[in-house]
Order: sequence, then structure tokens, then C-alpha cells
Amino acid sequence: MRTPNTNDTKCLRFCLSRYFSLLILMLCIGVVQAQVPSEPTNLVATGINTGGMIQFTAPTSDGGSAITNYEYSTDNGSTWITPSLAITSSPLIFSSGLTNCTSYQIKIRAVNAAGSGTESSAVQLIPVPSVNMGVNWTLRTSASNNDWNSVTYGNGLFVAVSSTGTSDRVMTSPDGITWTAQISAADNEWNSVTYGNGKFVAVSQSGNGNRVMTSEDGITWTARASAADNGWRSVTYGNGLFVAVAFTGNGNRVMTSPDGINWTARSSAADNYWSSVTYGNGLFVAVAQSGNGGLVMTSPDGINWTSSSSVDDYNWNSVTYGNGLFVAVSSSETGNQVMTSPDGITWTAQKVANRGYWVSVTYSNGLFVAVSSDLFGNTAIISPDGINWSNGAFPVTSLWSSVTYGNGIFVVVSNRGNGTK
Repeated sequence: MRTPNTNDTKCLRFCLSRYFSLLILMLCIGVVQAQVPSEPTNLVATGINTGGMIQFTAPTSDGGSAITNYEYSTDNGSTWITPSLAITSSPLIFSSGLTNCTSYQIKIRAVNAAGSGTESSAVQLIPVPSVNMGVNWTLRTSASNNDWNSVTYGNGLFVAVSSTGTSDRVMTSPDGITWTAQISAADNEWNSVTYGNGKFVAVSQSGNGNRVMTSEDGITWTARASAADNGWRSVTYGNGLFVAVAFTGNGNRVMTSPDGINWTARSSAADNYWSSVTYGNGLFVAVAQSGNGGLVMTSPDGINWTSSSSVDDYNWNSVTYGNGLFVAVSSSETGNQVMTSPDGITWTAQKVANRGYWVSVTYSNGLFVAVSSDLFGNTAIISPDGINWSNGAFPVTSLWSSVTYGNGIFVVVSNRGNGTK
């Protein structure tokens, strides 16, 4: 057997040196990649009944690994609670475990594959029994017993529109509590109202050349000519454009306007019964109650529309966008009643504990809220993520038709009732 010479020994030492250098380098890289997230910032705490909602800005660094949950502490960081249903974005909502009217010092921290990250600064939270968003509702008196079909909020004012009444098919309120009748531009069947670009815009399913009306203050309204005398069902505003959809018309069931005054007819993806349109994440999304082909259509500009398939082909009444998700609700008696999509194209069915005739959904203040026309005896459902839903309860049963949020409260209107719409 050959005896190793000096050169062999040097070669072996060199190879071992390189090996350990590479091993140390790889370990160091692994340590860098396994860092925990930095701290969440800009915490805002809102007390609810025996719990709270914490809105926050995500950490500037996720440590090189995706954030999988947010833990929270109610005692200034002494102990930590991990939500069983993972929270991966603002807000963090917990609805039990605290004592009302008691002050808590709340901290949160992000979690990734490496572990729990740097804790945030503390923020005070005081749970209060009077605030239980989307769950407890107070009855208010409408300006008149009209059939109120839609409500919106803008410029410090709630505005609702109606399909019945004589020269009073608009009502307004600065606080959602006290309502005042306003003179509508015409006694049309006003189905939907929105606010954008400093203007309220409403659309109607009836009228002769005047199926749009606009107002800068919600009080004084002016009739406008729609692109066609279609049955206009819903209007929204996004990306500098008003977009309306209709349930009647021949290849022209969409119209757009940059100012709410001058409207242009657009080709819808199909001549379906389009019931609702919204804007989010750079995309207009509309849903239909019935029709041929996909009951969803999308458009990046409000002009060119593409069909998409819903999870079931019937009765999608309303769609909204919030927290990175499109959410649509249905009045179907047999099929799925909620569906969600991150992109407006691919949809997933979601379960609702109790069935309802869900006709309107909105998102604000960390919650999706949907309301029902009470066909099944249920009136409201709420969800922080569009996936997990719980029940709310209205003081009376009614044909609740539309829900919106503004000035710190959710407001719902009805198209049936006796002074309680």
C-alpha cells in the first residue's frame, strides 16, 4: 500500500477546509432565511362586545418566509393567544374572552416558519356592550314608507333611493338615524345609488330617456339620459369611471360614464340578468341572477367584458370587494349562497350556517355584512374573511334590500315596512 506523501496531506487539508467553509456558509444562509418577521405597526383598536378588532399595518419584513398567523396579547405581552383560524392580514378580530368596560393593553406579532416575530407597541382596547358590529341592530324611522332599494354613503351623508313614492324617492341622513325626504329628479323605479368623484349617481329600471339622476349634495337631483332605456339594476364607481349594469337590453347591458352625466353603451359579456356590479383590485366584477353561460363577468376598464363561471348558475344578487376578496351572495333555495374569489374569475363556494334570501353584501371596518329579504327567516350574516359566517339579528322582519357603511355604522334599508325602513 502506498504511503501518503506531503502533497496528499496538503490536498486533503485543502479539501476539508473548503468543505467546512461551504458548510458554514450554507448554515449562515439558512439562519438568514429563517429570521422571524419584524413588528406590525399602526395598530388601531376598536372595542366590541367582550372582544375587539385590531387593524394594523403588516411588518416591513416577513423574515424571508410567508406570514402564517398573527398572535395577540391582551396583557401587554405577558401571555400570547394564537387564533385557531389563522389570521394572515388586517384586521385581527376576537369576539370573546374579555370583560366589557375594562381596559386592556393589546399587542400583536406575526408568525412565520421561523417562529413568532417582534411584538408591536401596545394599544389600549376597551370592549363595550353597545358595539357589536353587524350583530346588534337598532330600528330607525325612514322619511316615508317607500320601497327603498339602495343606500350608499359619501361626503358625510347617507343617501337612499326608492321605486315608489310621489316626488320623494330619495331620503338622506347625516348619521343613519334621522332621515329627511328629498325630491327625486323623476318618479322612476330607482334601483341603485353610489357615490364617486364628488357626485351621487342613481340608476333606474323605468323612465323615458331619464333613467339616471345625479346630485352633488344628495339633496338637489338632476335627471340625466342613460345610454339606453334598459332596466338598470346596479351602479358603482371605480378607477375614475361610473359603471352600470342592466337586466334588460340587447347586447348593451353595460353603460359607462366618467362624470355620471354623459353615458356610453357597452357590450356586456352576455345578455344575462345582471343584478350587481362592484370595483376592486383594478377590476370591475358583475354578477347575474340568471342567464345563459357564466353568471359572472369582469372588466379591467369597464368597457371590455369577459364571462366567468359562478359556482352555481342562479340567483347571484350582490357582489362586493374587501380585504383582497370578491364576495357574492345568492337567494338560491337549494344551491350555494356565498361564493368568493381573489381575482373575480375563479370562484369558491362558502358555507352559511343558516340559509337566507341574501340580496345585498358590503365590506367595511373589517367585516363583510350581508342582509336578507327574510324568505327563510334569517336577516343578517357577518364575516371577517368572507369564508366563516355568523348570524346577526334585526329587530323586525322585513324585505331588507341594501346595506352600506359610513360614519362608523352599518345602515340597512328595506323595500317593505311601516315607518321602519
